[in-house]
Amino acid sequence: MKTSGSHRTPKSQLLLRNRLLATINRATGIKCLLDDLLVEIKGITGCSVNAIRLLDETGNIPYRAHSGFVDGFFKLENALSIISDKCMCINVITGTADPQLPYYTPYGSFYMNATTNFLSTVADDEKGVTRNACSAFGYESVALIPIKSGAKIIGLIHIADQREDMVPLRLVKQLEGLTYDVGVAIERLVELDKIQNSEQYYRSLVDKVPAGYLVLDAEGCILEANLNLLEMIGCIRKDALSKAFIDFVAIERRALFREWVNRLKSQGECSFDCILNSKDGAHMEVSIAGRSDSTKDSRLWKAYCVVNDITQRKKAEQEIRNLATLPLINPNPIIQVTPEGVIVFANTAAKPVLECWHTRYGKTPPLYWQQAVHEVFRTGTMKTYELQHLGHVYDLKLFPVPELGFINIYGIDITKRLRQMEPHK
Repeated sequence: MKTSGSHRTPKSQLLLRNRLLATINRATGIKCLLDDLLVEIKGITGCSVNAIRLLDETGNIPYRAHSGFVDGFFKLENALSIISDKCMCINVITGTADPQLPYYTPYGSFYMNATTNFLSTVADDEKGVTRNACSAFGYESVALIPIKSGAKIIGLIHIADQREDMVPLRLVKQLEGLTYDVGVAIERLVELDKIQNSEQYYRSLVDKVPAGYLVLDAEGCILEANLNLLEMIGCIRKDALSKAFIDFVAIERRALFREWVNRLKSQGECSFDCILNSKDGAHMEVSIAGRSDSTKDSRLWKAYCVVNDITQRKKAEQEIRNLATLPLINPNPIIQVTPEGVIVFANTAAKPVLECWHTRYGKTPPLYWQQAVHEVFRTGTMKTYELQHLGHVYDLKLFPVPELGFINIYGIDITKRLRQMEPHK
């Protein structure tokens, strides 16, 4: 069934191989390599259709580069799978071609120069299962050459033409002699592409973390930083990498930062509150939680850190502290009681009131005042009372705080004000 129709004389194999190696060496990625290879293959074959299929991890063999297909062929034939489909492409890529059959080579290639005649004259049991797509779209000359990397078949070169006798055996063998170099280069760049894609995926994940992310080496220099961290220190990535992180730490915290790094090396995990200075002079309070490698080799040691902006939290904590100290330093009596009347807080200025009530912290006021507390808590309405003690008069306001479960009693010594009002009575 092999044909030996006319075909242009190919260039010397050595020259072709040198050109192919040059193509491989200048490729910067898998797409670039396949596109350039397709140009070279088209120049070698002179066929209207030139394409490359690659086997992926799921068993699919899509065209990764192609040119010249008639309308409809690519859409129909692109999504083939070695798991679910049966055809000549599958036989070649899976290595199940029978070299004893006249249309297969010992290398495992399939070639045919008159597909219509082949389908009409060869018995079905000899042809095996075939989709006949190439013949259905008018391609009389078809060749499928496996692309190998070592012992593995990783894809194939598909050439076709609507003219007969366009893929003689010498052309097929010529392409077979080139596929080892092609296969090794393709596999290398496919793996490189996977690494680059995984790095890009990692980068996108890290940059989406709603906190700063930082990797330090044993000297405290920045090995990695996400966008949030770069924004905190006001740097772009290329300026930040390899820079000492301590340069961004406020001077008054640098000694503590060094201690924190040493603790990380000895303990493996610890946290540290720090002040960062960005390049534009802004200050930011942050919490750095770090975890380090367990290696004892300082050249391999790394610390992986999550950096959270706690500026607002620190401000809120300071406000809480300020508010908490106000009752203590307030010159007027402030007392806090439960609905049951138990005194749970009293500042220093409340001492005369407690003396008048003959009570203290943790105890209850007299029955009258307990009833007043109950009433205020029940109605949720503030009430005002007067208390006289040792010549002083106090205005006491009982203010309900139901959401906290307390009654706050705010007192003011109104003795002077009352005395000033007496001459006008």
